[in-house]
Amino acid sequence: MMRTVTIICLLIGTIGLAGCSSYLEVGTQSSRWIDLKDYDRVLQYYDEELKESEHDRLLYLLDKGMVLQMAGKFEESKRFFFSADQLADELDAISLSTQAGAFLSNDEAIPYKGEDYEKVMINVFNAFNFIALNDYGSALIESRRAREKLEILQQYEGQQYREDAFVYYLSGMLYEARGEINDAYIDYKRVFRLNPQFFYLQQDLLRLSSKLGFTEDFEKWKSFYRSSDKIQPEEGSQNGELVVLYASGKSPKKLPHQSRASSLFVGYALAGGIGASVGGDFLVPVPRFEKRSFQIKKLKIWNEQKELAQSRELENLEEIGFQSLRDRLGREVARAVGRLLAKAKLQDEVRKKFGGMAGLLVGAGMIATQKADTRSWLTLPASMQVSKVSLNPGEHNLTLKFYDKMGMVLKEQKQNVIIKSRQKTFLIIRTTQ
Repeated sequence: MMRTVTIICLLIGTIGLAGCSSYLEVGTQSSRWIDLKDYDRVLQYYDEELKESEHDRLLYLLDKGMVLQMAGKFEESKRFFFSADQLADELDAISLSTQAGAFLSNDEAIPYKGEDYEKVMINVFNAFNFIALNDYGSALIESRRAREKLEILQQYEGQQYREDAFVYYLSGMLYEARGEINDAYIDYKRVFRLNPQFFYLQQDLLRLSSKLGFTEDFEKWKSFYRSSDKIQPEEGSQNGELVVLYASGKSPKKLPHQSRASSLFVGYALAGGIGASVGGDFLVPVPRFEKRSFQIKKLKIWNEQKELAQSRELENLEEIGFQSLRDRLGREVARAVGRLLAKAKLQDEVRKKFGGMAGLLVGAGMIATQKADTRSWLTLPASMQVSKVSLNPGEHNLTLKFYDKMGMVLKEQKQNVIIKSRQKTFLIIRTTQ
């Protein structure tokens, strides 16, 4: 009896929350201001709309951390990403009782835990903060943390996102920047396994296998890439290397979607102990990803009238987002089916105990709460790219040009860099337009 009354109150309370701004609405509005680089306004807006939301706490920390980084406030951004990383760990151990409450309402009734790739990206972008602060050792710690998360994911079957080429490549470059070339070489070989045709990987493998004296490996890379003598590693060069880490565009957003649940999915839900019988196909609410538009697709590095290098995509977060959702679509549908069946059983129980009006009230609560969880980390980019160029030691006045998919220049940015002999100089660039 008490359980039934409690559940009725839960459903009524959820109806009352239906008028509040959703995270998707907050993200859509803030995205416009981010495009205009009105970062102070965005940060204030997050405080007003998300700071007090227990269920969206992780997203609040992630978005503030990212926008602070865009604004060049790297120390503050670090603190938010550290907090987000800690909270994500805590949410992975969320109590069964809290999840049970969501089962009778919807997944937005519990704190957002983050997609697997989002939790890995926490450490990637915190590494960016440390790189911007010239603290490569701490950046390497963050990249190791990302790799540890990937190692945990590799223990689970049935999902595509288990390894990440960008994480390994970032780690390899940081190892190399610190002179730990053996560890760097190991990570570059991991990138080769995942994306052997990545443009800049060829020179990395040739250069380090030569330095390490791995003659067989060096010949293997020459054969694979069909290298000529002209592009073999140059011995004795005093040049340094400019590395541009470029995050482009906007990650996809989740929208509500009605998915057809076949008897196969219904049976899967029933096997979990729901204890009801349903036949035939019907529609249930699940999230789906939709791409967000942005014009700038790549950048090129110019020195006066000469093009030096262009960015190359190493990771597409749009594709990873879509794949991650596809991987768990069956579980999403089964969970939605089970939720429908449990609510139907509850409504019948209430009607029998309290009468038809109470049953109608619970039915209204069912309708109000039956929706997909459309939350995701909306300030993530769509594409992770890298551009690298060897430069003489000294000061260089460069121009970064940003292009659309048709090759038209949309904007230019002057960039002054100081290159040190035989060292890497990192530059973090982000565009959302």
